[in-house]
Amino acid sequence: MKAETSGNEELSDLFRRALNYDRAGDLYMAIKLYKKLIRLAPEWSRPYRRLGSIYKDRAEWKPSFYYNSCATERNPKDLKAWQNLAIAATALKKWKEARTAWNQLGFDFRETNRALDLDLGAIAICLHSGPTSEVVWGRRIDPARAIIESVPHPDSGYGYGDLVLVDNVVVGHLVRQGKKIPVFDELQRIKKGDYQTFSVMLHTSQLADIDLLAGLCRQEAIGFDNWSMASRHLPAPVYRGRMEFHPPPAEEASDGYVVGLAAGSRRELLQVLRNWKVITLQSFSELQRHS
Repeated sequence: MKAETSGNEELSDLFRRALNYDRAGDLYMAIKLYKKLIRLAPEWSRPYRRLGSIYKDRAEWKPSFYYNSCATERNPKDLKAWQNLAIAATALKKWKEARTAWNQLGFDFRETNRALDLDLGAIAICLHSGPTSEVVWGRRIDPARAIIESVPHPDSGYGYGDLVLVDNVVVGHLVRQGKKIPVFDELQRIKKGDYQTFSVMLHTSQLADIDLLAGLCRQEAIGFDNWSMASRHLPAPVYRGRMEFHPPPAEEASDGYVVGLAAGSRRELLQVLRNWKVITLQSFSELQRHS
């Protein structure tokens, strides 16, 4: 326990009890005890930060912003509180406050009241839908927002081009070619994309034909995903407390492939599929739009 509670066993014990409730998922009791601690020790930063974290996980952005602000005022070296404050400020579109918080974490943004619109590269994002998890790729436009660039399964409720709020805590790893790529939780959809989700059966056993369609889709700004090889939709095994997602080996399928596609309309998608059919001399069927 930090010096803020040194010599006060009652406060230390109360904090441990609150933390135990917090970790056990009894948030009602955890919140009650953290607030009691704030009344008893209003200058102690940790109860504020714990409350800010709880409200962040619940996507309750105003209280998260408030309690993380209180935590950073009392302990400017609390990087976790600055991180959660930046995320909450981003969710609330408090752009200047978000930039200030990110700068405490090593960034060097101009502290203006404008949204960041950068290209911070690809990020693996975990979408949660019931008992399963789905890992998709996104393009990060600031430290807490990303645009989905995969075609999520329609059951997930998400779509290609959606703008989402992303946590900064690594929740697992996507294992590819022996390398572990960090995966981050999606916290909230900020804006729905302008694309419709489709699926189609491609009657080919050649992976080269699938790659060709992927290339044609890129040329026309159509989202593409090989759903037949997306084991990311299955419950993920856990290794040392974190999820690991292992994509299946790239094997040719004798019965064809189901692919996910994202386009503005069925018409533009059909044109790309017909071009693919002419080039490969293969066929497709079961084109359907998902709501």
